[in-house]
Amino acid sequence: MAEDTYRASVQYNDWKGTAAADDADKNSLSDLLTERGLMDPDEFLLSAHLWVGENHGGKLGSIFVKATLAQLANAGAVESWINATRGPLPVKRVELELSLEEFVTLFKRFAVVLTWGDLRLKDREFSYED
Repeated sequence: MAEDTYRASVQYNDWKGTAAADDADKNSLSDLLTERGLMDPDEFLLSAHLWVGENHGGKLGSIFVKATLAQLANAGAVESWINATRGPLPVKRVELELSLEEFVTLFKRFAVVLTWGDLRLKDREFSYED
């Protein structure tokens, strides 16, 4: 059995940051996974990990989405299951290849903030002139 963490990481981690997204009203990632037979009705989508492979000559590398699913149909039970589970969470992981456009349009709004290295800028306020 393999293990991983819920943290984005690449080879050098020159840039690190945060991401946020609003679920799409229609055609969400859960819907897509269900349509493709990768997610059952009694499973809950915990996470989506977007991976873009090495880019060479201005061309995008392979783009993959890895999703982790819990054997819980009820969203209300997820947090208590996470808190009650000691050690690694037992999940199902599925992978699919999507274009960047296909991935981003699974969300109503999508934001990513990247900051250089370990500058500890997360949640730090700043001011600027318009």
